[in-house]
Amino acid sequence: MKNVRRKFDPTTLEIYRALYTSVAEEMGIALRRTAFSPNIKERRDYSCAVFDNQACVVAQGDHMPVHLGSMPMAVAAALREINPAPGDVVALNDPFAGGTHLPDVTLIMPVVSGRWSVVREKQKAEGTRRKAENKRRHGQSKLLLTTDHRPLTTLFYVANRAHHADIGGASPGSMGLATDVYGEGLRIPPVRIVRRGVIDEELMRLLLANVRGAAERRADFEAQIGSLKTGANRLLEIVERRGVREVQEYASHLIAYSARMMRRTIDAIPDGEYAAEDALDDDGISNDEVKIRVRVTIKGNHAHIDFTGSAPQVAGAINAVEAITVSAVSYVFRCLVGTDVPASAGLMEPIEVVAPCGTIVNAMHPASVAGGNVETSQRIVDVLFRALHQALPQVIPAASQGTMNNLTIGGIDSRTGAEFAY
Repeated sequence: MKNVRRKFDPTTLEIYRALYTSVAEEMGIALRRTAFSPNIKERRDYSCAVFDNQACVVAQGDHMPVHLGSMPMAVAAALREINPAPGDVVALNDPFAGGTHLPDVTLIMPVVSGRWSVVREKQKAEGTRRKAENKRRHGQSKLLLTTDHRPLTTLFYVANRAHHADIGGASPGSMGLATDVYGEGLRIPPVRIVRRGVIDEELMRLLLANVRGAAERRADFEAQIGSLKTGANRLLEIVERRGVREVQEYASHLIAYSARMMRRTIDAIPDGEYAAEDALDDDGISNDEVKIRVRVTIKGNHAHIDFTGSAPQVAGAINAVEAITVSAVSYVFRCLVGTDVPASAGLMEPIEVVAPCGTIVNAMHPASVAGGNVETSQRIVDVLFRALHQALPQVIPAASQGTMNNLTIGGIDSRTGAEFAY
């Protein structure tokens, strides 16, 4: 309609898509180059994303799909529990709070206006006398001061998730045959690992006392924290150039645009119900097959994904939590929509996922979940593709091998006596 005024400029929208995506990509580069463990720096088992101040995804790096689709649930869970102050970093790995499995640790940091980080560095440079004066006059609030004394406002959140080579538990690598989550390792609810720019050393000691390879684990945590700072600084640079109002408006436009493109993609799929099932051979404890069933209902520009009929959760460590199942659905439909569409929260707006509680696709605490992230997620994707192949036989490819071929090793280095895990 020629007379309808555009609410955004398409060229500017594309510029912002590239800007926000580049922030997430640079976060990933910073994480990879500063991490110590081969899991992160060589195997690249990490993901980074930018969220708006409502915790909706604005942009993601081209990283791990099972991370990216589930990370929004972890960020939402963390922010329900904690309202992070400027300079805080929240950590969690709880599979039942948006996580995947315990080795995947998510870190989240708010990005605030007022150039908090710059002010803090200036305070440090002023020397001990000035810092002591600030402490006497303002106490802990000194880090909230801005150059113009306006209150700080959260503009964005930045988050990353990285697979730590060990997070405790009975088996090196934290990927053993435990029959509950307690045996798999250290479960971290949302906690502040950094408070107002300073690592909480008491919490860090607690974490490192329960993992193998403590020095490497600490270095990877610090790499994640540095990655968040990189993302925050880049976002503040964009705000400084373009202004708060515009950067927030175009973050919203990107989300809305992604939703429109996904609706258009779904609308092109013939209406109908498409069912499929597959099975995992066993759960490592019993010899019984573990069924995964899905029914995909397409109606107009809306998709309803129902996993009713899937097997109950099992004793073995192949249970998938809800975040993994949602991530698999997100990945499949992301494949259909095309790479030119922003990877934002809008992609899931027209998609409804039903994953019954207590099943293999939405396991409840205290289920063991280590393999659900790496094995069951693959089979969920295959089942979804099998269902959609009935509607789009010329588009959907053949199933993959349905496994990640994971191998974990660990022990004692005979040369140094140090523990290792990979």
